[in-house]
Amino acid sequence: MQNENTSAPAETQTRDKRANSGFTQWVTVPASLGHLHEVREIPNSDPPAFSVRISVPQGRGEYIKYANLDLIIDSASALALLLKHSAQINQKETKVTLSFEYYNPFPDAYLLKNPDGSFKTDKQGNPEQRAVIRGKLSRIAYLKVGNQVVYGKGKPENAVKSESVTPLREKAETKSARSSRKTA
Repeated sequence: MQNENTSAPAETQTRDKRANSGFTQWVTVPASLGHLHEVREIPNSDPPAFSVRISVPQGRGEYIKYANLDLIIDSASALALLLKHSAQINQKETKVTLSFEYYNPFPDAYLLKNPDGSFKTDKQGNPEQRAVIRGKLSRIAYLKVGNQVVYGKGKPENAVKSESVTPLREKAETKSARSSRKTA
């Protein structure tokens, strides 16, 4: 048996040129309600990946604040649904509401940019930063674009199972169905 150096640092993962601790967190956040602002392709990703920008209201009455989420789409059915309606979603005047689940949340910061590409600065000349929660979008339960419900309540013909939870169960059911047909 080889001697392993157990005191060596854990392997690091890089994401956007920043080191991550290598710790894999599997926390699923239950269904949330939010406002979808944008569907975009992540540049230089192989294979192509897409992300969404969502604002989730928090608080009550006049004390509502919004948490910003930037989620990578991790479900084929959610990606197909969002790409189908991406032209409407990306219009600023269209209001888009959704109920969704996501996992692996972690905090991050980003710098604000001007339309010309330069960074916005505060009064002291420092770049302006905003907080964001990043993670992976696993399921969409409801999607309303403008005044029309395009997925979810009242739209059973559009119902799609989430692949992130059910593929092994479906494969097992398919195999058992095939084997029962062969024996019959």
